[in-house]
Amino acid sequence: MCIKAFRLILYELVLKFYFQANYQLLFETIQEIPGEDMKNMRKMNTIIDLMLAIREKRTIFYHKDTKQFDCFPFSEIERKELTFDNLIPINDVNNFRLPSYEEINHEEIMRFYVRECVEDKEIRKQLFDILRRNEYMDAFLDKLHELNLYDDFIDACGDVYIQIFEEWADKNDLDFK
Repeated sequence: MCIKAFRLILYELVLKFYFQANYQLLFETIQEIPGEDMKNMRKMNTIIDLMLAIREKRTIFYHKDTKQFDCFPFSEIERKELTFDNLIPINDVNNFRLPSYEEINHEEIMRFYVRECVEDKEIRKQLFDILRRNEYMDAFLDKLHELNLYDDFIDACGDVYIQIFEEWADKNDLDFK
């Protein structure tokens, strides 16, 4: 009995350290996609915010049983029931990984926006300079907010993020409507 308890504690510690980077990044504001009673506009903004929250080396999962998005590969309910000896299934019907940073290709979407929608040469140069960096996401979005271009970016490119999300949902037979 004592060994089993020790194994569970050890397992919890390993999980905590393994996901420590993501542990701090749990979504406080984006816990679940709004239900049918929410307006379509809020639903679209939540999807876009969720897709923009995906960064390099940060994987986000959707859990069907709790209807939540977070950085853990299994839901809160499964985590409580998980034992050290459990195997994680290959074809999981409850936990779904959202498209990765590489699959979304934020840089291409952002470059399109700057090239096609930003007319001021100086602003365009500033934004392209940011996109040349290795870690450009936060700086780019902050600059858009600073220049009051964020809403324009969402209007111009939000449909692309929604389409990526909808294709992911269709591929995994998930219905958010």
